[in-house]
Amino acid sequence: MSLQTILDSLTSQPGQAETVITIPSGWTQGRATFGGLVAAIMQAHLQRSLGEERPLRSANIIFVGPAAPGEVTLRSELIRSGKSVLQAECRMLQNGAVVGLMTACFGNSRESRLHIPAAPAPSFRAPDDCRTQPFIPGLTPEFLQHFDLRRDRGDLPFTGGTSAEIAGWVRLREPVADINAAVVMALIDAWPPTVIGMFDTLAPISTLSWSMEFLAPAQAIAADGWWQYLADTDCSRDGYVNAHSSLWSPTGELVAINRQTVTIFY
Repeated sequence: MSLQTILDSLTSQPGQAETVITIPSGWTQGRATFGGLVAAIMQAHLQRSLGEERPLRSANIIFVGPAAPGEVTLRSELIRSGKSVLQAECRMLQNGAVVGLMTACFGNSRESRLHIPAAPAPSFRAPDDCRTQPFIPGLTPEFLQHFDLRRDRGDLPFTGGTSAEIAGWVRLREPVADINAAVVMALIDAWPPTVIGMFDTLAPISTLSWSMEFLAPAQAIAADGWWQYLADTDCSRDGYVNAHSSLWSPTGELVAINRQTVTIFY
């Protein structure tokens, strides 16, 4: 089932704080559902249940436990709505337990005398000249079948490399009707953690917390095309990795900035 179909299955209406959705198979990452899909579902429900039209400015996601394919309950709550900014929260529950938590801030644009341009898109080799991140049934995570990844820099997972940086291109294999914050969340999380290429053997790894900042695009983004992704590691010790990444649209506009704390068992 495509990302668009899953998001379309959300029947939330403004004022509907709770709804139930079924996470389909084919989107797992180890024993859990792909974190980018979990975040996208929570974001879509939050925005629809609030009837919110202000752009998403930031979101914080905590993966409390693994969300398995199957039925989940989504509960959204308005925390505060001001003249320009709104804060809200969404929880994903499965079998009565919280498995995901998102807090989000939405904000209208405002006049300002200060304007500092965002970082330009980095210089990569063309997608066709980069290494394809393969999807191998039974070996790589299931969710990878929904994404096309082309690696410009960084080592392939579990190859004992030396790089803690990842750079490359990403796009969805299935078309989407339009690009929104939920889709961007899935795109930026499609790449594996920055240090996984340094592992010389298979070992568990999972995201603990995730913080995203959104730069409302100045122009409409086409619903297809290649997005540029650049990620680097800040620190790794005590079984945790701190990393940051950025995502540029097919037109070269910086759209999202990402920070993650990742747990590793290596």
